[in-house]
Amino acid sequence: MNCEEVLRHLHDYVSGELSANHRESLMEHLDGCAACRRFLRQIKKIRTALENTMNHDAPPELHRVVREMLADA
Repeated sequence: MNCEEVLRHLHDYVSGELSANHRESLMEHLDGCAACRRFLRQIKKIRTALENTMNHDAPPELHRVVREMLADA
């Protein structure tokens, strides 16, 4: 798997929806690619921040927008 393919599959990887074959290929790429590992860390931080937003008393509209962003990511 190359960087472009990894970027296409990172959301499924983070959300646990990536097939076993793709997961293995992606992980092999991540082992040797610092740039993709950095990008993955950034995605995880953003996702965590959005999920944490959902744990606070926020306006219902914000909850809806965050849910949509996570679903579309």
